[in-house]
Amino acid sequence: FRSVEPRQLFMKDIAICLTGSAVDKECILYALNFSIVALCCIESNVLVSDMSHQDSDDVCVLNCVPVNRCYGYGLVRSVDVDDKCLFIVTSLSDEVISKVNC
Repeated sequence: FRSVEPRQLFMKDIAICLTGSAVDKECILYALNFSIVALCCIESNVLVSDMSHQDSDDVCVLNCVPVNRCYGYGLVRSVDVDDKCLFIVTSLSDEVISKVNC
């Protein structure tokens, strides 16, 4: 991954789906730092119906793990809490990354 440029994903453009354990809403971005994540796409009607909360900071968390299309995986290299974005290292193309919303 050394030669791969990190991709920037804004929290307002994606939903977070946590599995395995509960994380306080205030700690979600910190919990994602240096995590391996699945880069997926879910339909917008599922996104709205299963949304647990979306706050003024544009962090959307889903209630459950929806059926989705997984394009691949990435490593969250860093989290910019102020700008609410993730920097993800992945081998996926820009075209595929543009489809990721979960």
